[in-house]
Amino acid sequence: MERGAWSPARWFLANALLVFLALALALSYRVDPTVPASTLGGNLSDGEPRFSLIGTVLSRTGPVHVLKAGFPLLYYAEESRHDEEPCSSAWYLISWLLGTRVRSPMDLMAMELGRSSQALEDYVPISDLREEWDGALVLITLPPGGETTPVTAPGTARPLVAVYHTHATESFLPVTGGNRPEDSFSDDPARNMLRVGEYLVSELRRLGIPVVHSRTVHDAGGRVGAYARSEITVKRLKDTYPELLVMIDIHRDSQRGDLTTAIIKGKRYAKIMTVVATENPSWMANYSFARDVLDALERKYPGISRGIFYESAVYNQKYSPMALLIEVGGVDNTLEECEASMKALASALREVLLARRVVR
Repeated sequence: MERGAWSPARWFLANALLVFLALALALSYRVDPTVPASTLGGNLSDGEPRFSLIGTVLSRTGPVHVLKAGFPLLYYAEESRHDEEPCSSAWYLISWLLGTRVRSPMDLMAMELGRSSQALEDYVPISDLREEWDGALVLITLPPGGETTPVTAPGTARPLVAVYHTHATESFLPVTGGNRPEDSFSDDPARNMLRVGEYLVSELRRLGIPVVHSRTVHDAGGRVGAYARSEITVKRLKDTYPELLVMIDIHRDSQRGDLTTAIIKGKRYAKIMTVVATENPSWMANYSFARDVLDALERKYPGISRGIFYESAVYNQKYSPMALLIEVGGVDNTLEECEASMKALASALREVLLARRVVR
């Protein structure tokens, strides 16, 4: 081939990029206001949405807004792929070109134009989920040797806090014995995020906060569609307990231990990060609550917080102005570190709820 000549594949990518830029320039989309990267010492200058053509084209989330307008199922693919293992170089290039995560041919199929709602049922095995949804949602199994009991504060029949897990099978390499990040998953509830949720629930209960814990595993058949399934759980919890105010979805991040571990006064903690979904119309309320919780954490445990991550998504946060998506540690952390962090988080939550006069 003559030096400097472009291969057909390169021409295809260049032409696709030009088409994408043309679409982006032709449309002007709402861009979320700039928010501080950390919750410490920062305040939003205003709460008004801004419109910026250049900002939409150049921002990280702008291309996703453009694509979502033409690809109705892209939202579901984006939601279900939150916090998965790194993709190959080829898929990374395609993801960069499209402005969103694409990790398999199935993702590309899900973004096809003209797909109907029935296609989503083919993509997510709904028939397999109905049996799971019929299961109990509000019981927690205590550590081995304990009883299975409803989790509410003594003398309180109705919980104010709900804990659930969209990605319950996330675990930790020291627990699973694996070496690679993709090995940090477990179906054993004593070794995955259900156990981490139990740590938080037990401490909240000890502090007198009425709480309910859903042990439904929403990613048992795979991560695709997990947020759609956990949304069913959130709705059922809200219907069963109308008094619920705080909804906490507990995850494990995919980062390594040097970023996700804190040593405070000689004790090791799994760092805590919150994710605020900016596609939620009332996301500013979720941001305010997350900021208050992390600020309370930092006052008592300096260095335990990784701040707030902003994602162009919903993540079921539209169901409560005090919804939290919590990332506890990363693949290299231990259950002991997570337990220490959940005790710290429970204390911070109690402080914030007292300040907001939610509890007395």
